[in-house]
Amino acid sequence: MSLTRSYFRGCQGAVIVFDITSKDTFKLVEKNIDAFRNECAPEVADNIVIVGSKVDAAAEKREVQYEEAERLCDQLNCLAYFETSSRENINVDEAFFSVAKRAFEIELEMQEAKSSMKSEEPEPRSNTMLRLEDISFADDRIKKKRCKC
Repeated sequence: MSLTRSYFRGCQGAVIVFDITSKDTFKLVEKNIDAFRNECAPEVADNIVIVGSKVDAAAEKREVQYEEAERLCDQLNCLAYFETSSRENINVDEAFFSVAKRAFEIELEMQEAKSSMKSEEPEPRSNTMLRLEDISFADDRIKKKRCKC
């Protein structure tokens, strides 16, 4: 699991890919999403796109239907579901751009939250030391008491 942590550290989103011609890869989607959510910051936990690859494959090879994958996406509260083909360049850019756009929006929201918190906080006090030798006293205001021992 330490290898997984190093992959997810500092992530702003995830693209979880499965092969629509392999039900076995689809069964791993939920596990991979859980692994991401366990390691990522809470703000980005839903910035996940599920991608069904090899949409260019023949219809008879398809093992995962579009509706089934979309239902899982909704059930897991993911950002979106895309079917892609890297061979024919179908929806590849859209899938990645949707995660990147949402990551940018999350970053802006976090910056706005930080700046609004700063304006609500009182100004920090300065760390000023008062040194008595820097203060001049008028001799007439200070009466020295001497010990009468």
